[in-house]
Amino acid sequence: MLGGSPADIRADAARVRAHADQTVDAAGTALAAAGVDWVSTGADRWRDGLSEQRTEVDRTAEDVYAAAALIDHLADTLEARQAELQALLDAAGKTMSDVADALADGASDAFDVAQGFADDAAEAARALADGAGDLADGAVGAAKGLGRKIGGLL
Repeated sequence: MLGGSPADIRADAARVRAHADQTVDAAGTALAAAGVDWVSTGADRWRDGLSEQRTEVDRTAEDVYAAAALIDHLADTLEARQAELQALLDAAGKTMSDVADALADGASDAFDVAQGFADDAAEAARALADGAGDLADGAVGAAKGLGRKIGGLL
């Protein structure tokens, strides 16, 4: 279908969400270490740092979940647009194959026009080169004639 498969895009969103889930789970496992019975100023600092890192992981996971939601929205939008296009094609009695053929014909027509422009440019360049050659021949002839006149004066 034109634009890709909404199901494939939704599968991508699911993979993104799974990655965020794994990240949150790994952070939870690391945070479990905060429950270790360790009493000291260093232990307090370590737990504070671990807590700050967990907050950062949670923020990152939220961003990843938001990206997955946007990917899902893209799939929904694509699916809706494909349905609208299909309804229009059905109403016109056309198929996606008809659309592809029309696009191919249009591309072929555009190529033909571009080739015509290129041919015209090449012809103009040949005419310019021929004119330059005639001009050069005339200049050489004039220089020879001038050289004979100067030679006759000496």
